[in-house]
Amino acid sequence: MLQIKNLSKTFAGHSQPTLSSISLTLQTGDFCMVIGSNGSGKSTLLKILLGEYAADTGKIRLGDQDIFKQPLYQRGKYISGVFQDVVRGTIADMTVSENLSLAYMRGRKATFGSYRQYQHVFMQHLSSLQMDLEKKLNTLCRELSGGQRQAIAFTMATLHSPQLLLLDEHCSALDPKSSQHIMESTAQLIQQKNITTLMVTHHLPDAIKHGNRLIMIHKGNIVFDVSGTEKKALTITQLLQRFHHHEDSLLMGEG
Repeated sequence: MLQIKNLSKTFAGHSQPTLSSISLTLQTGDFCMVIGSNGSGKSTLLKILLGEYAADTGKIRLGDQDIFKQPLYQRGKYISGVFQDVVRGTIADMTVSENLSLAYMRGRKATFGSYRQYQHVFMQHLSSLQMDLEKKLNTLCRELSGGQRQAIAFTMATLHSPQLLLLDEHCSALDPKSSQHIMESTAQLIQQKNITTLMVTHHLPDAIKHGNRLIMIHKGNIVFDVSGTEKKALTITQLLQRFHHHEDSLLMGEG
């Protein structure tokens, strides 16, 4: 279970908070889509969970762990993230197998021969993506396409079945075919491994189709929260109406 209570963040030089006392609880295995306009606080929320930003106030618990009391290097054992930048999640001058080895050994004791010891595990995970990446274990990541590289980054993030997976526009930089393939593989693996997931997206069809819960963040606040059958019944038109309602209210408030 992920519990976020009264989480706030205001950046230096800004009069308004990026996050304003956000509270959110996810049950184990929840797949929560996060939508909102640019600057609403979506990515800031994920970066606080990862430890890239420090929160001003609030508490975060993941299972029995108090996140803010954990050293940053410890968070990598149970929290993983994949981002929009396709080169961020992999090391260009290392092979696919070497990248996967680094990810797989996260939180484990490294041993001589680890590189070869887990080849069958890597083959199994890559084969499930149906992108023929199992044939590229000895290929440098810099030689892969953007879609292939993002698929490797996603595999690295989920190899050790993290307690919490954070996805920040991880398909948006890809061509439509690769984006759809990665998204379908993402949803399938999250369900299979029952990984609690927060996914930021601007692609409303994905927000509606995937996941069992959806929240909308606007100006640092959660303004819409829907799950279950109510979420399944949502339409893109309804989401756009919600979005425009909050944008129009903001403009009216500013005169």
